[in-house]
Amino acid sequence: MNYKLFVAGPVSKTDNLKKIIQFPDIVHREREFEELYKDMKDKLFKVFNSNKKSFDIAIISGSGTSALETMFSSVVNKKILVISNGAFGERAYEICRIYRLPRIYLRYEWGEYPKITEIEKILIENPDIEFVSMVYMETSTGMLNPIKEVGELCKKYNKTYLIDAVCAIGCEKLDMEEFNIDFCAVSSNKGIGGPPVIGIICCRKNKLIKLQRRNMYLDLDSYLKYGKFNQTPFTPSIPLFYILNENLTELLKEGLENRLNRFKSNCDLLKSELTKLGFELYLKDNMSNIMVNVLIPAGLNYNSIHDGLKNKGFIIYAGKSELKDKVMHIATIGTITESDVKEFIINLKEIIK
Repeated sequence: MNYKLFVAGPVSKTDNLKKIIQFPDIVHREREFEELYKDMKDKLFKVFNSNKKSFDIAIISGSGTSALETMFSSVVNKKILVISNGAFGERAYEICRIYRLPRIYLRYEWGEYPKITEIEKILIENPDIEFVSMVYMETSTGMLNPIKEVGELCKKYNKTYLIDAVCAIGCEKLDMEEFNIDFCAVSSNKGIGGPPVIGIICCRKNKLIKLQRRNMYLDLDSYLKYGKFNQTPFTPSIPLFYILNENLTELLKEGLENRLNRFKSNCDLLKSELTKLGFELYLKDNMSNIMVNVLIPAGLNYNSIHDGLKNKGFIIYAGKSELKDKVMHIATIGTITESDVKEFIINLKEIIK
């Protein structure tokens, strides 16, 4: 069955992308790959709202987590403030812990909005903090975090700002300069809509002076050095590069703002229709424009809803970790349309009856 994926990633591919699964065999040390790499990188600068003068981009054959681990292990050499209010903030902290990076952990409850005054107080009281990290869109709860406001604090106190935008890029407004972001890790899938999995990091050039080498495959400096020649230090996922390049062409043709508006319109419709059915949303405000966590009503359970929807051709996700069996995760990105949302609601209504 050709399922409609109502999840935040992997996402459904367009018909055009499905047609280009076949591609020419090339070697990554040849001119053909270098041309492909350069074309893809040029498009990524536009997606990040960045420029070649101030920023550089590293492309890694790995998941979004590989990009995050590359970013943290290569960039952080002094104390970092890790701000967390969900599963992926906790993942960032776990990466820092594994690499024994000096750190302060500001952990909020899942779904609790970070307090700017509290973050500023920590920065004032701990002048040895050199780095700050935060997740832009916390997929485990569906919360949009105050990326711009924290970026302003980082600029005020001269801190290097690291962002996990794996589920935000292509879905929410992202501007490296306006938000004062120094390093931003993303994935080829999710909002970009490409194939899983390619990790991508946008880096501010004047922050690349003291990169650390703590591993082999995830060494950021290696990717940037090879990238200057449109190459990768290790054998890349060439088929995925082909598909992602075509996907970026589709994204830029649609227009970033148009895509953001399309996703938001679909999600607004989904939230409205779910509320009409009597569902309660996990968050009351500061919600993402692409997904929602919905509380599972008493008398119902996730597995029966999931299986019923899957039989009808729709895929949703369960809540993560502490939200398991409490919420269901529903997203409206990829190729999901307004009519798909309406069809989804009709089938959900039948199942919960």
